[in-house]
Amino acid sequence: MVRQLLLDRVTPYRSAVLVLLGVPLPAAAVLAIDGRPGVSVLLVVAAAYLLGAAGWYVSDQLRHARPAAPSNLPPPPTSMVGREDDVDRLCDYLTGDEHDGRWDGRRRIALVSGEAGVGKTAFALYVAHRVAQQFPGGELFAQFDPDMALEKSVRTVRRRFVHALAGPDRMVPPKPARQEALYRRLARRLSARRRLLVVFDDVSSADLVLPLLPDTSWCSVLITARAPLPELETFDIPLAELEPEPAVRMLSGIIGAERVERERDTALLIVSAAAGHPLAIQLVGMALAARPNTRLWAALGRMRQGGTFDAALNVSYAMLASPEQEALTRLGYIRNRQFEPWELAAVLGGEESEAWLLCDRLTDAGLLERFTRDAAGVQLYRILEHVQGYARQLADRRGPAPEGEAERALQASRDRRMSSPIADDLFEVIQGRVHQGELAAAFDATRHVISHARDLRDTAAEAEATAMLAELHSELGGLDEVDDLLRLPMRSGHPRSMIRAWRIDAWRHRRLRHLGRARRSLREARRLLDGTPDRIESIRTLREAALVESISSHASRGHPLLDRADQLCRTEPRQRAGLAYARGRVLLAERRNQQAEHCLAVAAAEAAELGQSLWVGWLNYQRSITARHDGRYTDALDLALSALGHFDEMSHRYGRAHCRQEAGKTLTRQGYHDGAALFLSEALETFHSCGDPWAEAGAAEELARVQELRHEDDHAVDLLRSARRMYASIGADWGAMRVRRRLNRLQRRPDPVAAATS
Repeated sequence: MVRQLLLDRVTPYRSAVLVLLGVPLPAAAVLAIDGRPGVSVLLVVAAAYLLGAAGWYVSDQLRHARPAAPSNLPPPPTSMVGREDDVDRLCDYLTGDEHDGRWDGRRRIALVSGEAGVGKTAFALYVAHRVAQQFPGGELFAQFDPDMALEKSVRTVRRRFVHALAGPDRMVPPKPARQEALYRRLARRLSARRRLLVVFDDVSSADLVLPLLPDTSWCSVLITARAPLPELETFDIPLAELEPEPAVRMLSGIIGAERVERERDTALLIVSAAAGHPLAIQLVGMALAARPNTRLWAALGRMRQGGTFDAALNVSYAMLASPEQEALTRLGYIRNRQFEPWELAAVLGGEESEAWLLCDRLTDAGLLERFTRDAAGVQLYRILEHVQGYARQLADRRGPAPEGEAERALQASRDRRMSSPIADDLFEVIQGRVHQGELAAAFDATRHVISHARDLRDTAAEAEATAMLAELHSELGGLDEVDDLLRLPMRSGHPRSMIRAWRIDAWRHRRLRHLGRARRSLREARRLLDGTPDRIESIRTLREAALVESISSHASRGHPLLDRADQLCRTEPRQRAGLAYARGRVLLAERRNQQAEHCLAVAAAEAAELGQSLWVGWLNYQRSITARHDGRYTDALDLALSALGHFDEMSHRYGRAHCRQEAGKTLTRQGYHDGAALFLSEALETFHSCGDPWAEAGAAEELARVQELRHEDDHAVDLLRSARRMYASIGADWGAMRVRRRLNRLQRRPDPVAAATS
């Protein structure tokens, strides 16, 4: 907190230090005139300059404070069959000298090459996760989109890398030239203690990675490509097909060892028919895994009807249900590998909802893969390269007439989509569903609007829907997702979207306890509201400002803000629950517990009448906190569990975690430490997956307190260390200092078991 307050005011502090550096000499002259001894004068001058130099150094360190090391590697495969020697060789190369394990002061570039489907990405991720601990500076991962132009691909990846290395609170420059310059500066910060690992996946040309290679020796780069890249000096790991025994082990890992052992000879023939190709083995394995009662010899009979991939795909196709077989055939009429479900619905002549289900089933069979292009998470599908060729063979058997019919159906569906308007004020429409607790439906509707707006090139609707998506992620505690999503609406030039984006940005900073930054974001939102009046957004902005003040040292400042919001709220009854929630927070911060309880209880009843399930959950959660502060532990536990039930119905994991944490705190006060530990452990796990470091650190602290009471000091120490790291990662120095004091006290405490034994 101390560092964050200084960071918010770093320029004034540095100016003050400059003034202080000019004070000693005039002060010395005054003291000399006053007849003070020369030694005293010199001591005063020296002390002043030392203090000034220390202040300058501290402010300089704060200005250049480094963010937490980035890490965006996708999950690794659970095992790497048949590639063990290659894994060891690559790990040795990436982490240091092959002989003594020391870094030799040069950038290392490794290339994993092989044909499509041989397992390059899985191999690279397996190695990257294995060596990640040797790179304190973090790991960066980028997968190139084959359908994106080269320059755009480079700009997109560079922007993501700059954002990851600079930290979430630094604005990425909009111009590519400035982004490139900042990227180079950030790379030069690397050192022996901050080595970086970069993974570039699916590289089609050296021109993609040359502009992105960090210009520093403290970096290892891992590239996957189908062919060698002669323009780069690389350590090459060519991947080939698997030998029979490793291939059988791979099949065993998919369908089960017992099943393979029962028909081992047939399993050997299957992997031989697949030519030891990992993707072909995977496709056969996934098809067999979906039919646990099918004998292996039946699959082998299908495989004998084709070549390597066609043989495997014959098995996959035969084990699909009839609707999925038809969907795979119709995908052969779509020219691009990447498509949206509405395109499949068009060529099938069915509903889009049914096309979504078919895409999911084909993905489960390993024939399609899901992907998104950006933080908005609009779901797209990509048919595997070999599968697309197989689907076209299936389509060709239908003849040219169905193909022409499919093209006409696609064009007609595209025309209808382009002529369909986007609803006005969609933000408020979707907000209504959110307040009713329909979170999943709200996510689907928002992403559908983003996809539609992109097709129409409607930047205003896309910005508004993206702001709504950021609001949804903020409701679920997704700080990183919120930060990524806010960039578009903030720069869109559309005032309503910009107002909402700045308000949501204030929420993000409030969750991290960056109060100065939260206030600045709210000032920007209010400035835009002056030019574009919006009653509902004015209410929300005032509510957020009051919530910021509720966790400051001047909570009473929230009341005038809420009074102004109440005046605006007379014609907006659906906004009252949110204002009451903020009012309860402010009153609780002032220790006016009874007034807080009355305000929250009345609002909860009104929200229930209006069907605002989401607000009922949050209001009862806040009432639980109020009751605990008032010493009414039975009421507190009942309210926490009631709120937990509301959040359960909405599948609201973030809300459930808060309620479990509150239940755990209440049980701790009642002395039920085992039950408290259970609730708090579940809350901690959820906060970790949601990506809210402040809430996660608080849950870790509370669970450590319970484990200490249960005399599980080792577990408590681990939790406190984790909490200290999380507080430090968001600049909450006062939280880290508090945890450090607890940690030191706990580590000095004698072991109760040993004491009892002695």
